[in-house]
Amino acid sequence: MQEDFIEKIVSFRLENPHYFVVTGNILNNVLVDKVHENIGALPPRPDIGVLGAECMDPVGWISNEFAEHKHRNFLNLLRTDQLDRLRFDRKELAGFPRISINCICWFGSDFKSFYGEVDEDEEPWLTEVKPLEIGRINCICGQALCVHFSFFTQREHLDSTDLLQRYEELSKQNSVTL
Repeated sequence: MQEDFIEKIVSFRLENPHYFVVTGNILNNVLVDKVHENIGALPPRPDIGVLGAECMDPVGWISNEFAEHKHRNFLNLLRTDQLDRLRFDRKELAGFPRISINCICWFGSDFKSFYGEVDEDEEPWLTEVKPLEIGRINCICGQALCVHFSFFTQREHLDSTDLLQRYEELSKQNSVTL
């Protein structure tokens, strides 16, 4: 995650209390990947398939090749000092779509109102059911950038690449700031 990720997402959360849940600008999160594609920061790969805009999209969530493509694109943007291409202000999630909850931020007072009791299938409950019930949409904070390595659907393939080793090397370099 970028050095000031926590500061950025918490500041955004505090400045925007009208959202139910705020998520970061997470590489390898299908809805965020779609934003990256739409702003020209993630080149499409029609040879692999067309990236959809649903949480469990077959290309964005399952495709091993597309997962590798996202990570290699990110590392290239980092190497060429172009990470700002991935940043955006915000993306409001109107229509209450399901989004992977790789990293989310909420207010304790909101959770107190329902005694912190979240459905067993927490992801759709937090991103679709409860927001619709209370009429408060969720939002992606486009300035808080981080990377989600893999979903279980991608893990075996990504583990067979050099990507995790490259991320480990980056984490050891104190000079790297996302």
